[in-house]
Amino acid sequence: MENLIDNNYILFIIVLGTTLIGIVSGVLGSIVTLRREALVGNALAHASFPGVIFSFMIMKNKNMGLLLFGAGIFSAFSLIIIKFIKKYSRIKYDSALALILSGFFGLGQVLLSIIQNTGDPNQAGLENFIFGEVATILASDIESISLISLIIISIIILLRKEIKLFIFDKQFYKSLGFSCEIMDNIIIILTIAVIIIGIRFIGVILMTSVLIAPGIAARQWSDSFYKNLILSGIFGGLSGFVGIFISLKNSDLSIGPIIVIIVSLIAIISILMKKVG
Repeated sequence: MENLIDNNYILFIIVLGTTLIGIVSGVLGSIVTLRREALVGNALAHASFPGVIFSFMIMKNKNMGLLLFGAGIFSAFSLIIIKFIKKYSRIKYDSALALILSGFFGLGQVLLSIIQNTGDPNQAGLENFIFGEVATILASDIESISLISLIIISIIILLRKEIKLFIFDKQFYKSLGFSCEIMDNIIIILTIAVIIIGIRFIGVILMTSVLIAPGIAARQWSDSFYKNLILSGIFGGLSGFVGIFISLKNSDLSIGPIIVIIVSLIAIISILMKKVG
């Protein structure tokens, strides 16, 4: 009986964690998608990987707070480089994003190989950041995920009108005295925050799909900005919720990839439904 209670509690923690990540990723991802900057989220997610490895190399332990702090620092640093390239070179924006995406992820792989060759037993598990490890969610993780998710959603709700104007009518937004640069930075910071709470469980490679696919699906069902945010959150949360139970039917299946497959199917079906309609 005690084992059953423990198993149910662990399952509840995993389901709650993945659902929360799916909801907040979907809501924020909808904004990123409407801005047509899906590749930015992709680049930031991949750039976070060397930050995790570099933090471990410096601190010599796997304190999750420090690892994720390093991930956030490297994501922000990659964005600075992208903006520098965009401003001072003739390279197109998408080319700069692709360059940083592959370059930073390659750096992460090299650093990981260096650590693995040292034989340090503490490095075991760092490779899980590539594809994620949802089953490692703990009750303490739920607290941090819930807090960060609540902050992100609250900011989006408070700034919903400003964000809408910023996306669809920048000239009018500027005429009201608002700064496009400040709003752009706010959205980027929120994106990095979502990536930080998600990469450990979804993975740096798969995190982009959880960010972008719900927004793509929502866009097929409504032209309303607010409805897009709500639908994206529903689709993201649903994919996390359903993904857990599918993976329980077959323990050999990784939860992260299953979640990505589900949310991608939701997006594809939504596109096909709109095409048929």
